[in-house]
Amino acid sequence: MNREVYMDKILLIRPSEDLESKAVAYKREHFEYGENTINGSKMWDKAEDYRIWLETVRKNTDKDRL
Repeated sequence: MNREVYMDKILLIRPSEDLESKAVAYKREHFEYGENTINGSKMWDKAEDYRIWLETVRKNTDKDRL
């Protein structure tokens, strides 16, 4: 059985307040499986507080601040 999956499109979603519980669950699942680094997470794996992390991400993506 071929288990390869090919994707034509990837949907990227900006983090937001309403995604906090999903982000926390995602992080917890990684850590439970011994994966302490979440590549491409803008340091979410190192952050202790979602809302502070979210504000940092927003500042780092603000075109007027770059």
